[in-house]
Amino acid sequence: MLGDMVTAALRKAWETASELQLPVAIIGGIALTVWRHPRNTRDVDLLIDASKTDPDSLVRSMQERGFRPMRFPALVDVGTARFIEMLYTPPGTFVDIKVDLQLAESEYQRTALTRRTLFDLPEHKLRIEAISCEDLILHKLLAERMIDRADVVALLRANVTSLDWTYLAEWLSKLTLQQIWSDCWREAFSGEPDPLADPTP
Repeated sequence: MLGDMVTAALRKAWETASELQLPVAIIGGIALTVWRHPRNTRDVDLLIDASKTDPDSLVRSMQERGFRPMRFPALVDVGTARFIEMLYTPPGTFVDIKVDLQLAESEYQRTALTRRTLFDLPEHKLRIEAISCEDLILHKLLAERMIDRADVVALLRANVTSLDWTYLAEWLSKLTLQQIWSDCWREAFSGEPDPLADPTP
């Protein structure tokens, strides 16, 4: 579930991306909530296409709108992904909310942004776009942490009847994630055949 402070940071980050005309989608804990795996989260995680600008300009634009770098430099590398780590303090509070902007630089990340889905969060009077459930699964598999694998299992159980298997099969192959996928499928549906299992011996 989204607390008031996280919602305020999300709203401000979303408004900022819209003002800068940068395609953006929710990832991370908030995306889990919209894809029927509610979880408390203290951060705002966004996938953003910054190809029309550069990281330094994006950081400056966010600073002009009330964000501040979490560290210097604000741009950090985590494996093959690059993040801009910012903090936002909602007005009238003393609470810092972390806002991570993952730069959509790979073919997969750019594809995920084109498939983002619009969601209404009426309880927060907010309309946002999140990456698709398939892309959230792939995003979590790429992270390879135990908590991310647990999230994949929960996402599979909650959304198995509506997944795009063709799309998943294509990107699991391109990203060489078949083994991790198989492990998560077995944990989610022990004894049930994997729809994406390789039929060849």
